[in-house]
Amino acid sequence: MTKYLCILIIILSLTTVYARDSLNVSYVGQLYTGVYAFDVQVQGTYAYISAAWDGIRLVDISDPTAPVEISSCDTDHYTNEIAVRDCYVYVPDGENGLVIVNVSDELWPFETGHIPLSGYSSEVVLNGNYAYVAASAGGLRIVDISSPTNPVEIGAFTEPGYAVGVFTDEVYVYLACGDSGLKILDVEDPASPVEIGFYSTGDDVNNVFVQAPYAYVTGEGFLNVIDVMNPYSPRLMGTYEIGGDILDIQVIGQYAYIANREGGFKVFDVSIPSEIELVGYYDIEDTRMDGLHVIPSYAYIAWAYDGFLILDISFFFSGIEEAPNKPGGHSLKAYPNPFNASVTVEAQPFSRLEFFDISGKLVDTRNVSGTGKTTWEPENEVNSGIYLVKDTFLGESSSQRIIYLK
Repeated sequence: MTKYLCILIIILSLTTVYARDSLNVSYVGQLYTGVYAFDVQVQGTYAYISAAWDGIRLVDISDPTAPVEISSCDTDHYTNEIAVRDCYVYVPDGENGLVIVNVSDELWPFETGHIPLSGYSSEVVLNGNYAYVAASAGGLRIVDISSPTNPVEIGAFTEPGYAVGVFTDEVYVYLACGDSGLKILDVEDPASPVEIGFYSTGDDVNNVFVQAPYAYVTGEGFLNVIDVMNPYSPRLMGTYEIGGDILDIQVIGQYAYIANREGGFKVFDVSIPSEIELVGYYDIEDTRMDGLHVIPSYAYIAWAYDGFLILDISFFFSGIEEAPNKPGGHSLKAYPNPFNASVTVEAQPFSRLEFFDISGKLVDTRNVSGTGKTTWEPENEVNSGIYLVKDTFLGESSSQRIIYLK
């Protein structure tokens, strides 16, 4: 009897369901990777996990209830907050600088490019042919990645103090600089970045995400919303005391999604910056959440020692609905998605496209040419967020959600 009881205890320990406290967020799936998951980025049906001392891991998420690790690629140091574009993963590799991994064959990823950088590379973001690397005491390093096999450092900004987080749009770079606060750089000439604005929070800043006209700045226990419409004179619009270290943030539409490390996953309504409200969360006992990537309906979480977690957040994407492509009917395809400057839409030739924001408001229209393709370039006043593109032809319609990231 004792023997069977011990076996039962072992089985239960391997399938332990952690005590959970949640609001408007639910569990979908998880994967125990056996390594420390520090960050995650999603592209298509794959998740790319930054695995600290163990390089990157590639995970098939085509079935979100049962993610499967399919391959890995080691690096020489400690992988941090990565970026993914097309068939490359850009890896800030601590003291090893920037590593570029080719994932054109997801089963056989390999290092295709590398450049040593001053400082400790902790986060990378991409814009066009350039990678912007937050390199701690090394400041901001700017790398030309037009040839992924031969990246070249072309510029640097070495006066921010301690650059740990970075975000970029088409013109500016926003740096989270520890006790030096938020710094805004003009990088129109990437070889000669110029500081044009800053905001001191009075506390250490470790991450920043920008959705015009606001920068969302996080640190040890706080979320600040800063108006950066005038980058030369940013001003505080609202703050929320969260508690615990906040390592990652993403904002889509009116919601901010946060990895609160020991505090779990949290969702805030930031539509009124002076009245930030906690509207969703998912807390797991005795675990850490370090990184995240949010797409419509799902949050993908780098779950530290527990691996990789997928959460259902469809509650926050219920304002607009997609119309499924009907069998035998016309189809709709938009790419890249998410997109920055423009999105290409493939639809029924000579049909009409309508673009709606998450509240259902019509923001733009397009007529599709005989080629079946058109491009949408949002006007300057169109904010980052979730949009619905709807294709109507001969009384039938198809639609797809798209994400605009300025």
